Amino acid sequence: MPNEQKILDQLKSWDVARLIPTLPDSKKEEKATSILLAAFRVVPIFALDMLKEAGAPAGKRVKIHCLTEVVPKDQKGPKLRPDGLIYIETGRSTWSAIVESKVSLNDLDPGQIESYVGIARNLQCDAVITISNQFSAIPTHHPVTVPKNKLGKIGLYHFSWLSLVSKAVLLAANKKVDDPEQAFILAELVRYFQNAKSGVLLMTQIGPGWKRSCEQILKGVRLLKSSEEVEQAVTSWEQLTRYLALQLTLAVSKPISIHLTRPQIKDPEKRVKTHIDELVGSHSLTDYFDIPNAAGKLRVTADFSRRALDFSMTVASPKNKTYASACINWFLRQIKSDDPELFIRANWPGRTPATMVKVEQLREDPNLIVPNGSKSLPTNLEVVRVIDLAARFQQRRKFVEITETEVLRFYEEICQYLKNWVAPAPKVISPPVTDLSEEVVEE
Repeated sequence: MPNEQKILDQLKSWDVARLIPTLPDSKKEEKATSILLAAFRVVPIFALDMLKEAGAPAGKRVKIHCLTEVVPKDQKGPKLRPDGLIYIETGRSTWSAIVESKVSLNDLDPGQIESYVGIARNLQCDAVITISNQFSAIPTHHPVTVPKNKLGKIGLYHFSWLSLVSKAVLLAANKKVDDPEQAFILAELVRYFQNAKSGVLLMTQIGPGWKRSCEQILKGVRLLKSSEEVEQAVTSWEQLTRYLALQLTLAVSKPISIHLTRPQIKDPEKRVKTHIDELVGSHSLTDYFDIPNAAGKLRVTADFSRRALDFSMTVASPKNKTYASACINWFLRQIKSDDPELFIRANWPGRTPATMVKVEQLREDPNLIVPNGSKSLPTNLEVVRVIDLAARFQQRRKFVEITETEVLRFYEEICQYLKNWVAPAPKVISPPVTDLSEEVVEE
């Protein structure tokens, strides 16, 4: 790995990342990058919490250096100037990464990223890190595809600005920053990036392929897996669900993530393919969210055929009840909301199909959900909220706005109160065992 001086010797010019950069308002990208990287220098726990996901070393003795406006020497072709350069000294070696950022509605450019991968290779850096308002499920799932033969050993990672804000908020909420000056800088960083003038944007609308896919489904037109509108709809959905995970994270001050299978973690294309198959086959898109200490995964489904959103969470059913209705009553007591669009879905053992009845009806008669003649207990119980959007489903801005509002409402009103059934502790047998000390032993 290159040492610090070797890195600097290969640069024509650079500037140290400044917490208060003297740049015009038109230089939003440069200002945002400088402020972020300066915060990395001053609040190392914040930097390491992010950079560990990009393969950076960690430890109390590491030294973090951050530069901006980096101009490498001996460039071939067009002169390129990455927004930043991070290098971390561990004592024996140095880990380093090129940083490229975009703000506002500016998306990452594939050609530019490939060029920066080349610069990283020439500087013997370990990674290229991009930051923008685009969302990805995990940092290794990059919104720009770079051929593996061009990457070589260079790691390519992506973070949204909102994901960085959520990391800072979590550190503050969980009191991980002891130094008062560092805590102040972290709070100011969050305040700056939460202002729209910083160029950090919330997700405001879904892609145009969403509306076109919806229109084709309503007309009975068969969707094609290779079509542009299907790919756009899936990409939009995956951006939206990542955005929802970050919003939930900010709401509860705990890390909430999209549930991914092991193959999907290793290869982001597998998740895309799964969603494309789902949209073409069942005309719906589904994702699950992992929530610390929650009773189950939070499921969100967009149903194109019904033009509806479904939110649900499944819990284990009690096994110590005699009647199925007792299981239903146990579950109903956990549901505080009187929303008329709430349902309970009961899944039954064997080949008995699942049953689904409105919560308000079950409060009157819990037996409504029990199949005729069944004496079995349900294997698990699921609370479901159905939001009928009608025409709003295909409105690109309205869909995002409603989905964000409803997923937060469903978690707040329902999910945070749910608990799985746990077998009770064994009780003392009555009557108690005879006291042997009172027995007389005759010889």
